[in-house]
Order: sequence, then C-alpha cells, then structure tokens
Amino acid sequence: MCLCFVDSAAVNGDSRSRAGFTLLELMVVMTLIAVLSLAVTPVFRGSFSSIRADHAMRDLFAAMKSAQSGAVTEAVEHRVYVDLKQSGYWLAHAARTKRGEVRYEPLPGRAGEVVELPDTVQLERPRARQGRDGEYYFSFFPSGACDVA
Repeated sequence: MCLCFVDSAAVNGDSRSRAGFTLLELMVVMTLIAVLSLAVTPVFRGSFSSIRADHAMRDLFAAMKSAQSGAVTEAVEHRVYVDLKQSGYWLAHAARTKRGEVRYEPLPGRAGEVVELPDTVQLERPRARQGRDGEYYFSFFPSGACDVA
C-alpha cells in the first residue's frame, strides 16, 4: 500500500501555491512581539528588585542566626557588624591576642566577607552599639542571649 500526496495546485495548473508567510505578515508578528516585550519589561524589573531585597533581608537574618549558633557552639562572643556607609554587613568572632586582649576578627571563609545589600534595601541607623570605625554591631553571647536591639 502506498500513500501518495499530490499538490492540488500543481494538478489544477495553479503556480501560485502558498508555501509560507508573506513579508508583511512576518513584520506584523515581529512588531507585536516587540511591543509586548517592551510593555512587560518594567513589570519584571520591579518584581526582580523586590525579590532581590527580600532575599537580602532573609540572608541578613540568617547571618544573625548563624552568629547566635556559632557563639553557642564555639563558646565565644560573635558579632554581626553593619556598615551604613557601605550598605553591607559581615560576621566576626572574639579572638584573644598574645597579650590576652580580646579582638573581633572576621569569621574565616565567606562568612567573614562583607555582604553588600542591593540598592533597593535602605538601612536606617540601627538601635545597636557602635564600633570604633563607625559601624554598628549586634552581639551574640555563648549563653544564647543577644543584644536587645
């Protein structure tokens, strides 16, 4: 059994068979796609910035929880420093010098690096203690307690 497909235009002698789209049809479709994409772009841009701000605040709270658990497990004070000028934060822990003085050093690895907040997050002056360099910090103690702020 053989299936044969016959072009009806060729049988009838019509040489104007439609095998595709005209240039005008393609231009209309491309114009519609461009207009729709330009109309939707601001909506997505706004939602991405709010999602980015939400993630940044969740990361800050996760850093605070990490500082609290680190203080309990390592039995040393941990701090979360917030710098309003750089719009960022980092974690530090207490370390004793050779003289027996207590210093606060950034945690090793990525936890001690400064995490910059996106422009959509505006930090206000926190109700926290202020360090020597003008940054603010929240202390987390080995007992599990933390600053009131």
